[in-house]
Amino acid sequence: MLSMRLHTGILGLNPQMVIATGGGSANSTITQIMSNVFGTPVLASSQTDSASLGAALRALHGYRVRFGRAFARSHCASRRLVCSVGGF
Repeated sequence: MLSMRLHTGILGLNPQMVIATGGGSANSTITQIMSNVFGTPVLASSQTDSASLGAALRALHGYRVRFGRAFARSHCASRRLVCSVGGF
């Protein structure tokens, strides 16, 4: 996760939220570390076996950025907040 945070900084990105998908999204320790590393709230799908959802969200984000549109929070409407910064 530290590597991902470093790369987002190099790219000039400042995420406002992180969407956790796949099996790790059900692990409260992993999502809390993710929140603390990125300094953002972490949202997760209610279905934990959703790794393909992560790939689809990344593709949607890339498409929207390519055409000058924001990746709105509305794309995360079916997600739930699993942790916020500073826990443990």
